[in-house]
Amino acid sequence: MKRKSEKLSKLITPADVRAIQDIEQGKATPDQQKRGLEFIIFNLCGTYQPTYGESDRDSNFLDGRRFVGLELVTCLNLNAAALGSKK
Repeated sequence: MKRKSEKLSKLITPADVRAIQDIEQGKATPDQQKRGLEFIIFNLCGTYQPTYGESDRDSNFLDGRRFVGLELVTCLNLNAAALGSKK
């Protein structure tokens, strides 16, 4: 299996990096916010990609990465008002 950083570096564009950096700094445009979250969910987390790896360790890593993406998608789809006043 290729090193994850080698495969990921092919997916990262300067616009994605700027979007994520601007989100962190609180100055992202609406388009950058959307682009940054989509990059995280689809590329970094591999939310909708198969999680079969060459070994159990690889598969477990991919499953963990996917879990984070699924949790982000869950948060995006929740009705925050329905959760009540939890802090």
